[in-house]
Amino acid sequence: MIGSLGVLDDVTVTQVSAVGELRRLQPAATVPELYRAAVAIGRDHISSTVNTLVLAYAGAALPLLLLFTEVGNSIADVATRRAGRGGDCAHLGRLDRPGGFSTHFDGAGGNCAHARGRW
Repeated sequence: MIGSLGVLDDVTVTQVSAVGELRRLQPAATVPELYRAAVAIGRDHISSTVNTLVLAYAGAALPLLLLFTEVGNSIADVATRRAGRGGDCAHLGRLDRPGGFSTHFDGAGGNCAHARGRW
């Protein structure tokens, strides 16, 4: 969110600077002419900003996406999982693959069915 605000600030300053420069170069330009030119410049600013944000956030999220892929859980599984309470176990890992691993998180200090070998 903070990164988005920084980008918005950058685009705003750049846009104001571009329109100010248009006004300085063409002092006789009417407000509608300046507006049309500013909108054309603004479209280019916004499209490049959206591309930058998508690539920046995708790059930042890449390690997390790779972790989901390796563990075998989907983003929806993780987003809808209940927080561990009492004996609830959040099982992360793939034991069905050679070299698979398992990590257990529960509120009872490791006393889940996986850790006891019942799963």
